[in-house]
Amino acid sequence: YDSGKVTKAATCTATGVKTFTCSVCGAKKTETIAKAGHKSVTIPAVAATCSKTGLTAGAKCSVCGVILTAQKTVAKKAHTFDSGKVTKAATCKATGVKTFTCKVCGTKKTEKIAKIAHNYINKVDSKYLKSKATCTEKAVYYKSCSMCGAKTKSTFTNGSALGHSFKKVTTKATLSKNGSIVDKCTRCSKVTGKTVIYYPKTIKISKTSFVYSGKAQKPDVTVKNSQGKKIGSENYTVKYSPGLKAVGKYAVRITFKGSKYSGSKKLTFKIIPEAPTGLKVSAKTVSSITLKWNKTPGASAYAVYLYKTESQKYVKKATVTTNSATVNGLKSDTNYKFVVKAGNKDLSIVSPVSSAVSGKTKKVVTTGISLNKSSATVNTGDSITLKATVKPSNSAEKVTWSSSNSSVARVSSSGVVTGVKAGTATITAKSGSKKASCKITVKNISPVLKNINRIKDYIRSHGDIWRSWSDGTADYSEFIRLNDNGTLRFGVYVSINNRTEEWLTEFDYDYGYETVSESFFVRDRGEALARAKLEVKKICEGYNYTSSIVKNNSGYSDEAIHKLHFDMVDATFFGYDYTLKKHFGFGLKGIGFSSFK
Repeated sequence: YDSGKVTKAATCTATGVKTFTCSVCGAKKTETIAKAGHKSVTIPAVAATCSKTGLTAGAKCSVCGVILTAQKTVAKKAHTFDSGKVTKAATCKATGVKTFTCKVCGTKKTEKIAKIAHNYINKVDSKYLKSKATCTEKAVYYKSCSMCGAKTKSTFTNGSALGHSFKKVTTKATLSKNGSIVDKCTRCSKVTGKTVIYYPKTIKISKTSFVYSGKAQKPDVTVKNSQGKKIGSENYTVKYSPGLKAVGKYAVRITFKGSKYSGSKKLTFKIIPEAPTGLKVSAKTVSSITLKWNKTPGASAYAVYLYKTESQKYVKKATVTTNSATVNGLKSDTNYKFVVKAGNKDLSIVSPVSSAVSGKTKKVVTTGISLNKSSATVNTGDSITLKATVKPSNSAEKVTWSSSNSSVARVSSSGVVTGVKAGTATITAKSGSKKASCKITVKNISPVLKNINRIKDYIRSHGDIWRSWSDGTADYSEFIRLNDNGTLRFGVYVSINNRTEEWLTEFDYDYGYETVSESFFVRDRGEALARAKLEVKKICEGYNYTSSIVKNNSGYSDEAIHKLHFDMVDATFFGYDYTLKKHFGFGLKGIGFSSFK
């Protein structure tokens, strides 16, 4: 092997490698080179100052630079300040400042200097004025600081009170409020020595109305204060409307002047015509009355008034510009009372009323009369009404009625004619000199027909007659009603065997009928099973009944149906008889059923 070659140098902290090579074969071998170890050098210390921190001495490897001994921080040194200098002086309004400087580094620090106290003095200046001097008080000022000028709440007075400066002041009285004269201070308005000026409470004119004379007329003016004392005319002016002659309305204005009174007032007065004279009725008709009167001096128009007895007042009926007027629309044959007023053109100014005059319209007479019937027939005890028509329709002559034979037919004051006994009579209507007549024939009526008519009248007023009853075997619901043809219909619904079978019977009847037909039905649970027809024939004073079968699929024999039919007739006719007696006091006998067969 050769002497070797360092292939990896050793360091302070790591071993190295030395490689040897065989000179014959070139084989290699290595040897470890030991660590070199650190070579320590000193890191110098840094001294601390008042502005920077310092460091202690340390050590490091000079080969690899590794810190072997770490340096430690040394704290700053304290400043060395001088005795300080005032850089801002303190005042009574603001604090001051004192500045200190470090003798080593020049660093500065400050301290606050406290405010100094105000120095308040009495200084007279308008900006410190609290209140000016008055008539009775001195001027008042606030105390102020001699250094900053600030004012305090404390005050002081200066100078003297001004004293009053009086001057006479007049407040004029108005139309509704007193005035006054006072001594009033021009500065403080204090009042002394007050004298009241009483307001003009009463302003009157001597007259508010004059009667037309053709000459100028005007009233005098009087003014009095609220104490009732007269106010002299030197305190006001009076101005009248122009003219002052013609009928009309005029004004007078009172305007106050001078130092004591103010305001104005307008009053009015009238010049009216005298009341019209000579009022009389000059013409009249059935519906109008014409009036005439003397012309009134100064008047341009007239109003005519009619007295109304209902309201007991006069109402205006006409306006005219002449001395006559016709009042229309009056009732005939009637007394009326009138008065007249004279006035200006639009009658806004009128005279007193004239003396009243009365007049009566003419009466309307009948020129013709007629009746609604020239002849008529009436039964004894019955009545008819005759109607009379007169021409003209407003005739004042009343219609009167008379009968030529009151024992046959009598007539009422309204034209109702009543039959008394059989015969004839003439009924006459009369209005004034005109007449119209009607021949009346009176016929006797039997008691039976009267009774039938009573039933009809009752039904017309009260409706159908109904009655329900039972005989222990069947339930009956009877009715009697009026047909449109004027005949009576008798009917009954019958329920037998606890309503499992129903019977319906109806027949029409009127006095004088020779034959009355009745339909009779038998029903079972609503289905018609049998129908029979009953014929009632008038025989002398009684009636005969015949029954015939129209249809029968009820299961009953025809003989059984006939028997049931007649049994029902007996029962229902008994019911009709009872119902009639209950309502009218007569039974079937009273309407012609004298006997039954």
